[in-house]
Amino acid sequence: MAEQAGCCEGEGRAATVAVLVLAILVFMANIYAMIMATDIHAYYWIMTYHFVGTIGVLVATSVYACRCCGEGGFPLRRLGQALAAYVVLCGVVCFIAVLAAKDGAIEDNCAETRECDVSYLITCPKENQEFHQCADDPNFLEEILDIDACGGGKLYAPKWGNWGCDHPKDYDYCRTFCTKKACTDYCNPWSDHHKDQCGDRSDCYTIEQWLDVLIRWCVAVILVLLVPAAALAGVAVQAKEPERVNPSHPSIEMPPIVAAVPLPAGMQPYQAQPGQPPQMVPAPVMATVQEPQAKVVDGANATML
Repeated sequence: MAEQAGCCEGEGRAATVAVLVLAILVFMANIYAMIMATDIHAYYWIMTYHFVGTIGVLVATSVYACRCCGEGGFPLRRLGQALAAYVVLCGVVCFIAVLAAKDGAIEDNCAETRECDVSYLITCPKENQEFHQCADDPNFLEEILDIDACGGGKLYAPKWGNWGCDHPKDYDYCRTFCTKKACTDYCNPWSDHHKDQCGDRSDCYTIEQWLDVLIRWCVAVILVLLVPAAALAGVAVQAKEPERVNPSHPSIEMPPIVAAVPLPAGMQPYQAQPGQPPQMVPAPVMATVQEPQAKVVDGANATML
């Protein structure tokens, strides 16, 4: 029981259960972060990588919490090694990548251009809310309303929150811009309803503002699991693996083995009682009586001596 208690009870298992609960919460929060990072490819793949690492932590802590005792157990030291792998290969890497990828994500958002058959300007009274609607097959009304301020040709089309460019048949807005700076500074309402295009500034986000929100969320998600996992890993990797006793196969005490050796002359083995070591004792000496012998004096007479 002492060996099993050292394996399954105490602070080690309690800390493991705490990390397991946090991993479940981070698992769900990570999915939400991936949804927030839709169309922002750098952050989507960073959080996907962290999602895989979170699954690894879930598996390791679940196995230890549920099967740490008995046959097929999972030692605390091995759990520490698994958590250390998550910390070094996933948690720290994702934390650094989230903080370093912002400028690249902003640059990538407006890196592509789009050829438009016709574009017309959607004007708004507030700054950074107007855009050019790109139409590949303009109808008669769009041709009349064409105010092609960019002079035609290729326009900058953001990837984030600009679904109409990929699904033109849905009649959503395909927002395009004459310059890359206008594309980057655009305040996206995340809506294709015409009344929302020039709404209040609090109802829209620029790509930089949205990345600030996303980065804070991703950092919180990573740290909530990274810090306790690192603390538990530091303690667990130094733990000694307990000796396991399988109750289904009790040990059998074997009698001592005595090597057979030749006995010296005059010695015989002593039959020991149960529980006593064998001993060697001298054999009893038997008294001998000398028989009288006849001595021949001459050929005719003999005297018994």
